[in-house]
Amino acid sequence: MSKSATIYIPVASLLILLLVILGMSAFLNVIVIEVIGDSSYPAAEIIAASGIKPGDNLLRINIQNAEQSILREIPIFNDAVVSRVFPDTIIIEVRESKPLAAIRYQGDVLIIDSDGRVLERTAEQPRGLIEVRGFTPLEPAPGRMLRPEVGGGMRLQFMMDVLRAVEEEGITGDVSFLDVTSIANITFGYTNRFTVLLGGPENARHKISQLPVFISDAEQHPGFDPGATHLIDMSDPSGRWSLRTN
Repeated sequence: MSKSATIYIPVASLLILLLVILGMSAFLNVIVIEVIGDSSYPAAEIIAASGIKPGDNLLRINIQNAEQSILREIPIFNDAVVSRVFPDTIIIEVRESKPLAAIRYQGDVLIIDSDGRVLERTAEQPRGLIEVRGFTPLEPAPGRMLRPEVGGGMRLQFMMDVLRAVEEEGITGDVSFLDVTSIANITFGYTNRFTVLLGGPENARHKISQLPVFISDAEQHPGFDPGATHLIDMSDPSGRWSLRTN
């Protein structure tokens, strides 16, 4: 085989392959766009946020741009995955963040998840969320993570540690508020009958996990008044807890 033939054959093969791909791409247009995942958000709005439309060429869609556009336009999602399914389908899989707590900010309310991401800014206090007191974020915006004011980094960290512990223990519906005004004396409301004084954030997860056991034991005490509100003091570094009537 001559030298020129050795060069010509691979080049010709590459050109033929490119022509085949270009020819096929003319037929690989989007017909079906499917949205999957656990979300209450309308599929039509998710598709619109992606920027993908029926008739778009499957090979020319910028997958990364579509995913970022969804997360930017719909902050309640913490993940979005866009996939091509040849010859004519796009699948959009989304994962929705769960609202956990609410923070008052300049007359509005910020809804956040357990990652500290702002999901929504609204004018009304939603029911069923933990009201956070004593923390002021810096320039919050839906879709962004909370940022503290100068000197508030530790307060934000401790606040999120306690919120995650509450979520992991499955008692978010029982906690009405979390007050981090003093990070040495963090408190929260529990079942509308108890105010819990955690003290500092040390061992917060362990303390919260033992809270139902402590209350169950306290309710068996002869002097316990089931109609009163009580303070549970967990702030003693030695680990001794106390219960007193407010």
